[in-house]
Amino acid sequence: MKGHSEEHIMKDYIALDIENPNSRGNSLCAVGILVVKNGKTAERIYSLIDPEDSFDRNNSAINGITENMVQGAPTLPVYWEHVGDIIADSPIVGHNIRYDLNVISKALERYDIPVPDFRYVCTLQMSRRLMDEPSYKLASLAEKTGYKYRQHHALEEAEAADHLYRYLVSTYDIGEIVPDVFHYVHL
Repeated sequence: MKGHSEEHIMKDYIALDIENPNSRGNSLCAVGILVVKNGKTAERIYSLIDPEDSFDRNNSAINGITENMVQGAPTLPVYWEHVGDIIADSPIVGHNIRYDLNVISKALERYDIPVPDFRYVCTLQMSRRLMDEPSYKLASLAEKTGYKYRQHHALEEAEAADHLYRYLVSTYDIGEIVPDVFHYVHL
C-alpha cells in the first residue's frame, strides 16, 4: 500500500473542472485549471464563461452561477484562445474527468472549433480501483483524506482532484501512471 517511486509519478499536468449552466451537457459557465509543473502548483486559472445558452434553475442552485454573473465574461471561443493549448497539450487530472471532457468537446463542437484528443487520468477510476469506500464522490474522498474545499466551484474542485491524485499516488503502489486518451466522437 506504499506509494511508488518518483520516476512513475506524473509531474507535469493540469487538474481541471468545469461547471455547466444546464443539463444539456454542451456548454460551460466556469472553468478551473490548476497547472502543475515539476510536481508543484505553477498557476491557478479560473474564469466564468458566458455559455451563450440558457441556465437551468437546478444547475444554478448547485454551482451558484447565474445568467447575470456571466454577463461580460468571455465566451468559450474567446477563452479557448487563451487556455486551449494548455488543455489540449497537457495530461489532465480530474474526478470523473470524462464527463468534463465530453462537455468541453460538445461545447467546442457547438462553435465549430476542432476538438482535440485529450490525455487524462481520472481520480474517480483510480479511487474505485484502490480504495474501499462507501462513496466515491470527490467531497467524500477529500474529507476522508482531510482536505476541505468549496464544492461546485470549478477551481476548488480542480484543486481537490489534484489533492486526491497526489494522495493516491503517495499512498498506493500503483505502478507507472499512463494517461488514457479521450477521443470525442460525435454521435
